[in-house]
Amino acid sequence: MTIPRLLLFYARFLYRFVKAYIVGQFGLANPRQNYSNGYTGLRDKLEIIRDNYGVAHVLANNDQDAFWGSGFVQSQDRLWQMESARRFANGRLSEIAGDSALSTDRLMRQIGLYRVAQSDFDLLENEELELFKAYVSGVAAGVESLRTLPPEFHLLGLSFEPWTVTDVLLVARLLLFSFTGNWKTELIREELLKNVDSSLWPLLEPVHPDEATTAGETYQPGGSSASDRLLKAYRDAEQWAPTSSGASNAWAVRGVLSENDMPLLAGDPHVELRLPGLFHVSHIQGGNFNVIGGGLAGVPGVLIGHNEHVGWGVTAGMVDIADCVIETVTDETIGNNLSDIEYVTPDGPRRLQVFKEEIIVQNPNGSRVVVEEIGASRHGPIVSTPSDSEARMIALNSTVFDPSPIGKTFIRMMKSQSIATLAAALSEWPGAPFNFVMADTQGDIGYQLAGKVMQHSAGEGLLPRNGSTSLGKLPTYESDQMPSSVNPSNNSIVSANQAIGGTLELGEEWAEPRRAERIAQLLAQSSKHNVESFARIQTDTYSANLVALRDLLLPVTDDIGRKVSLSEWDGQLNSQGDAASFVSYVSNELSDLITESMAGLSGELLQGKRDMFGEDYNSFTTRHQGWLINAVRHADKPWFRDMDHRKKLLRLAIARAERCVERLKKRGTSDGFSVIRPKHSLAAIPLLGKIWSSRGIQFGGDINTVSQGAYHRTPDGRDVSVTAGYRQILKIGSWDEAVFAIPTGISGIPGHSNYLDFTQEFAEGSYRPLLWSVDVIRTRQNDKISLYPRLIS
Repeated sequence: MTIPRLLLFYARFLYRFVKAYIVGQFGLANPRQNYSNGYTGLRDKLEIIRDNYGVAHVLANNDQDAFWGSGFVQSQDRLWQMESARRFANGRLSEIAGDSALSTDRLMRQIGLYRVAQSDFDLLENEELELFKAYVSGVAAGVESLRTLPPEFHLLGLSFEPWTVTDVLLVARLLLFSFTGNWKTELIREELLKNVDSSLWPLLEPVHPDEATTAGETYQPGGSSASDRLLKAYRDAEQWAPTSSGASNAWAVRGVLSENDMPLLAGDPHVELRLPGLFHVSHIQGGNFNVIGGGLAGVPGVLIGHNEHVGWGVTAGMVDIADCVIETVTDETIGNNLSDIEYVTPDGPRRLQVFKEEIIVQNPNGSRVVVEEIGASRHGPIVSTPSDSEARMIALNSTVFDPSPIGKTFIRMMKSQSIATLAAALSEWPGAPFNFVMADTQGDIGYQLAGKVMQHSAGEGLLPRNGSTSLGKLPTYESDQMPSSVNPSNNSIVSANQAIGGTLELGEEWAEPRRAERIAQLLAQSSKHNVESFARIQTDTYSANLVALRDLLLPVTDDIGRKVSLSEWDGQLNSQGDAASFVSYVSNELSDLITESMAGLSGELLQGKRDMFGEDYNSFTTRHQGWLINAVRHADKPWFRDMDHRKKLLRLAIARAERCVERLKKRGTSDGFSVIRPKHSLAAIPLLGKIWSSRGIQFGGDINTVSQGAYHRTPDGRDVSVTAGYRQILKIGSWDEAVFAIPTGISGIPGHSNYLDFTQEFAEGSYRPLLWSVDVIRTRQNDKISLYPRLIS
């Protein structure tokens, strides 16, 4: 790049930087308040009230205008979030981030979510299409209503392209794809297989007590224990696997356990901590719709919440719905272009389906177009193309790529009149499975696993599949085969990513049942519950795992002061004293010592510190504590040679933890357990990234506490990576007594009063009312706009 061109680039960036700062600092992109205006696309008068918590209540007179209003308020609150999600799913980040985003764009083009969304569009029926068109029209009107675009657009020099119905389906598909992480776990297991003896794997995967399953049934697909299935799967894999190559809570109780004799329901889906947060809270009322709760910006309505008849909470299914299939390139075509490659099938060689993608890459020295060949085998998209000498390609086979009537499912769900009709609406839930915990005004509670799950045989699906011998894509279970429960005998349902139960092979990706056990324990401590007792459960930071480790540490702890503080510790991972931090650091140090000796350089994979793609989280993150505690408790081989060796390692871990605590004391950061610090998606931008992000706020909990606080270690302590994206507690039928919490704010516009107004309250465990009745909403009104149809001349 020449000097004049470089100077021009920096001059333009400085101009955009200052403009973005001014827009954010002076609230120029904030929605106008208390006005009246006409817009195209509306069929009748529409009222939008924002309460004093920032939640928009759309009050319409028909279905279409209710959806129009949903688009209007989402685009006003979360336009940058919608734009960044669309660009990510389309593989268009390189247009704004240059070469640094090219690999991400390449992967998303290979996966082809936008191609699936286009197929979903073709399955929309007239009713759904009309509602989605109304939503898209509302998005356009919301953008039109803003005095200027949010500051991120000015910083990057972007305009806003019109939102489309296909974009709605694309963002919905992106959410579903984000819950298909077990394909990464297959690659991690394959990598670990090189360094960890397969006979040890039954000790590393989670153990699921029968009584802790969601459905209350033994989880023994194929009639054998989890250990036996896992051991067989790993031994079978060794015969062909190459030696070199590349969470959430929801629970409900019936009226017999509730103070007002009606069900109570709680839910808090766990997601990566980002700013804006994943969930946008809103209320749409009109025609056949009256629903409130947490939704996804870019998709109309509510994904988690309640209508006038039924409430529901959602947790990740943790079910195996994605396989990495290893396709073998024929000897004759190794090193050829993708379009000329043939791969092995039981019926002979077959060519890939190949097409070209153009990716625009914008850098300081100008833009260029990168042309990518994208391939797909009979199993799915090729996500790892071979080099000149490799004979392996990885195809991603997942039900999340199967087109489905996704719009119909969302609409039926929001209109459900009971847990039975809600379960029926979920029968066509697309791709990624979720656990739905439900309760209705008839007094019933229920559980339903919803999604399309491939029919693996017992133990199958733990590692990549051999494409050369595969018969093709696996069939899926019928919806009536999926685990479900209605009004169980113990009058409660608990779902916390633990094993679901039943005889179907659903995978082995479950989280440890510690959260589920703790919720059940706290439910059993009272014969009558209310919103306040549910809130105490939802914000509980007790760690059964680390209490067990503390009891094992006491006999080998020599320091009297430390021994006393450990003895007095109540098991809560919070900021009261440093015993919780100390035990947690001992756990971390022990984990390092043991995994390093077992897995060498792959130890970080086994601990869940990273995955094969460099992210600081994988499925083992949720369960390495369990096997670590078991290892210390039993002191058996291969973990320890004998009791003396265990004592030696425990004391070494204690010494390392003490040094860590002392180092943090010198930094002045030892008082808190962890820090919640939501960061803007552009946090790397100097100055603005810091202004647009949150300061650090003291938090508590870890991956296995009910209050989710999964963290990564930093020089200053611990930064929370995953937490509850949306908390809700519903008193079924008494809807005005519902409460909610989010870790950021309703608005996604930097500088807005509702941008980060909830973070401190969330960290403290506070809630806000989820207002429902129109009369009550008007008493808490902060802003009202009256809209009407614009006449076209």
